[in-house]
Amino acid sequence: MFKPDTTRYHDTVITELEKNGGDVWLLKKPESARLEVGMKVCWNYYNTLDDAERASAVAQAQAAVRADQGYDFGYQTCGAIKQVKGPNGETQFEVTFP
Repeated sequence: MFKPDTTRYHDTVITELEKNGGDVWLLKKPESARLEVGMKVCWNYYNTLDDAERASAVAQAQAAVRADQGYDFGYQTCGAIKQVKGPNGETQFEVTFP
């Protein structure tokens, strides 16, 4: 069963936040292979699990700020990682962003 480690990069994200004055929108995330945009969230697709886990930590930090502002993500969980098939049948990892 696929179980990503969504906590692996949390310390890295906290360190970045301390350096940039706490601005979650300045956090660096890996470049995604593709992007889909929805009404309340977007989905970034990564070719490696490592990139997806790093992106997940960023998404969770950004979602926490949005949730504090009263933002509603519908039934989506920001930072969730899901293993999917890409457009050419390759394995990709979907990360939900606010």
